[in-house]
Amino acid sequence: MHLLLKVGHELCNNDEFKRRMCDIVWTDSIEPEEFERQWKLVMIEFGLTENKWIDDMFGMRSMWIPAFYRHEPMSGLMRTTSRSESENHFFCQVANSQLTLVEFMNHFDGAMDVQRFNHRKNDHISRYTEPADWSKTTLEKDAAKIYTRSIFFDQQLEIHGTISECLPMDTKVEGPRIRILLKDFKAHGDGLLEVFFMVF
Repeated sequence: MHLLLKVGHELCNNDEFKRRMCDIVWTDSIEPEEFERQWKLVMIEFGLTENKWIDDMFGMRSMWIPAFYRHEPMSGLMRTTSRSESENHFFCQVANSQLTLVEFMNHFDGAMDVQRFNHRKNDHISRYTEPADWSKTTLEKDAAKIYTRSIFFDQQLEIHGTISECLPMDTKVEGPRIRILLKDFKAHGDGLLEVFFMVF
């Protein structure tokens, strides 16, 4: 509804406009420069170059556009936009504007059964099997116990990257937390990072 008030009913119902905007706004697979270039092209093509609200949103782009924080470590967690895209994909598989309510409910129930089956299967694999081809470091062992298998594999890449690219320089216990100073060999500048862990 908010977008409707800002850009008008016609653009809100324009499938090409919506597709182009979604392709650049809700993805972290493009660089910020590419986002800015594509944004300007869309604004010109759809006559929004004089829209103050659009200008304001563009001015705050680094705070809400995934392209601007695509390199931020997310600890293997799914980003909010990715979660939204996943939900949209799920609902697009079971719904369209031509379905009656009864047809929609039948499609939805079938899709939910598939989701439940996949969840139980993934849960079983995570609880009762060990991942193959891993170094079994203490950090990996803990991650394998905490995370589901798919999230563990994402974490495993981060762990291996940390082990091969970072060197602990100093460790200090400061009250209820541990401070570790790391040297990141691939980082810009001096590559020194501080990491804090709470001791429970």
